[in-house]
Amino acid sequence: MNAYRSRGFTIIELLVSIGLIAILLTMGVPSFSRTIEQNKLSTQINSLVSTLQYARSESVKTGKRVTVCKSNTGTGCVTAAAGYESGWIVFEDDSPADGDLDAGEQLLKVHEALDSNLTLRGNNRFANFISYLPTGGIANADPSADQDHFVLCKGSDTAKSRAIYVITSGRTRVAKDKNYDNIPEDDSGANITTCTPA
Repeated sequence: MNAYRSRGFTIIELLVSIGLIAILLTMGVPSFSRTIEQNKLSTQINSLVSTLQYARSESVKTGKRVTVCKSNTGTGCVTAAAGYESGWIVFEDDSPADGDLDAGEQLLKVHEALDSNLTLRGNNRFANFISYLPTGGIANADPSADQDHFVLCKGSDTAKSRAIYVITSGRTRVAKDKNYDNIPEDDSGANITTCTPA
């Protein structure tokens, strides 16, 4: 008579399997979270790059000055709000060409606020707005500098940041992280040092 023998896991095999799964999850979850966080930062900075390219192309196409300004309402520019993390708008900046949405000027695009833990700031003359001329150049660029920039950070952590450089001709580029320390660098190879550029 053949005896039937049931097959399965012993309690020791089960405990070892659960222990291995717990170790793998402990190692994998933080890495996965960092990847998600980095992708979120890239998505947000790319949305600003897309907006700037759109504003530049609209200015060239229509022959009018086009401005991108920070806006927490979607209906007008604000200078009191902390930064572009509150949202921004794109509009034809006709007369007066002052970096503010005035009566009669056409609103072209509205971008909603970013996640509450992100900051997005422009330096120098881009603190409140950036204006494109029909030539594609920047109307409010700093003539003493080749380029200005925007910095996106999670909180005030430069190790969780992205940066965009805009040269006076109007071209944009996302800053690279050539030394892989998660901090973008300027053209000289130095890391950005602040999330609130002045």
